[in-house]
Amino acid sequence: MDELKHHVAGSRTVDGKEIGEYDFYSLAELCYIDMFSPKKNYLVPHYHTKQLSFSDIRTFEASKKLYPNLVQLDSGLLVNMDQVEKIEETRFGLMAHFYGGLQREIAKNKIHLDFVKDKLK
Repeated sequence: MDELKHHVAGSRTVDGKEIGEYDFYSLAELCYIDMFSPKKNYLVPHYHTKQLSFSDIRTFEASKKLYPNLVQLDSGLLVNMDQVEKIEETRFGLMAHFYGGLQREIAKNKIHLDFVKDKLK
C-alpha cells in the first residue's frame, strides 16, 4: 500500500488526550484508525501505530509549532519566504507575490523586517 509511505502532520495523544507534541508521524506502522473527539461534537481521525497514537493537527498554533521555518506575516498567516518572489507596497498595505502567481496581503507593520525589506519592490 503506497499511501502508507506518507507522513501525517499530527498531534500526539496519550490516554485519549492530546499532549501538545506535534510532529510528522509515519504511517508505515499504522495498525488502525478510529475516531477521536478533541471537543464535544467534533470527530477527527485517530491513528494508532505500535509505538504511539496521534490525530491530525487542526489549529494555527499547532501549525506554528510544526512549521517553525514559516514566518508569521499577519495574525493568521504563515508564509514560506522561499516562495515569495516579491513584496509590493500598495496604497492599501503590503502584497506578497508568490512564484506561480499567487498573491496574499500581509500585515503592513511587517515592513520593517529584514526578510520583507529584501523582497520589497
